[in-house]
Amino acid sequence: MLAAHSTHRCIVRDLTNHGACLQLPSTADLPDEFDLTFDAGRTLRKCRVAWQTLTNVGVSFERSSAD
Repeated sequence: MLAAHSTHRCIVRDLTNHGACLQLPSTADLPDEFDLTFDAGRTLRKCRVAWQTLTNVGVSFERSSAD
């Protein structure tokens, strides 16, 4: 079970305005929705898992109500 807040390091393999492909050591414990940051938490992108393999995950960025 994951803690309420956890950090996973990943490699960004592909990035668009609509989503990203991330590479992790394992996607087994990754939740269906999470926040992604590229700058140590100063900004967050809400993500939803679109697909995943054992080590890669494709996410779509959720639109905020301001978008």
